Amino acid sequence: MKRFMSVLMVAMMVAMAFFSACSDDSTTPEDNTPDPTVIEGSWLSDGSNVAPLLAGLGFASISASFASNNTYSVVATDTGGFQITFSGTYTAEASTVDGIFNITLNQSVPSAIVSEGIYEVDASMTPNQMRYEVVQTEPSLGTPPTAEAGFGSSAGGILGNSNIQVFVRQ
Repeated sequence: MKRFMSVLMVAMMVAMAFFSACSDDSTTPEDNTPDPTVIEGSWLSDGSNVAPLLAGLGFASISASFASNNTYSVVATDTGGFQITFSGTYTAEASTVDGIFNITLNQSVPSAIVSEGIYEVDASMTPNQMRYEVVQTEPSLGTPPTAEAGFGSSAGGILGNSNIQVFVRQ
C-alpha cells in the first residue's frame, strides 16, 4: 500500500509538469501572437527524457494526450509495467515570455487536484519536442514554476532541473 501511495503521488506530480514553442509554427499567422494550442496532440517521454524526480521514483515512461476540446489524458508507467491514468481538463495561455506557455490542469481522475506550470514546444525539431514543468497546487505540493523565472523554477528553484519533463510528439 505504501508503494502504491508513493506511485500515486509521483503520478500526480507527473500529470503536472509539461512543454514550449519558439518557432514560427507557434504563432497564428493573422496577428503573430503565440498559439498555446501547439500542445495539442500525443506526446511520449521515456528513457532519459523522464524527469529525474520521476525516474527516481521508478517511472519508465509517460504518455500524454492533449485534445482541442481542452481535455487531457496522461498514462504513467513504472519500471514494473504498472500503469496509472490521469485525466481532466486543461487551459493554456501565452505567458509574458515569448515561446513559453502557462498551463493549468484540472485533474478529475483518479482524484481531483489542480496543477500549474509551464511548457515550451520546439517546433523546429522533427518530431517536435516539448519541455514541461508542473506542480500540484490544490492541494498544494509546492510552488509552481513561472515563465519569468524559467524552467527549473519549481519550488523557487530548489528542484532545479529534476522536475522538467521532455516529451516527443508522436
